[in-house]
Amino acid sequence: MYADGSGIGGGVGAAAVLYRDGEEKKVLKKHLGKVEDHTVFKVEVMGLMLAAELVRAEGYMESAEIGMDIQVAFQVTMNMRCMSGQHLLDKFQDQISAAQSRHGKSMVML
Repeated sequence: MYADGSGIGGGVGAAAVLYRDGEEKKVLKKHLGKVEDHTVFKVEVMGLMLAAELVRAEGYMESAEIGMDIQVAFQVTMNMRCMSGQHLLDKFQDQISAAQSRHGKSMVML
């Protein structure tokens, strides 16, 4: 699983891709709007949320690894504190919990 957020042409969006045995199986994308209305943090966390939704919706999984390319998002998900965008992290945590309820507590790794 890979999650990312990026900007192009003045707009920003996020995507997550589910791979099985090296083959792309599913993709979720979300356009968030204008680049000046969103932070890099928000866009990257949205990518994580899309990845968590792919994991939750998958029929059967023994384990899942979510890869991302921004260190800030990784650090924040490991040390959640009150900050701008906290509601996004709370939603991400809820989605991971839902995936763990469906597939097992130790199956998701960041």
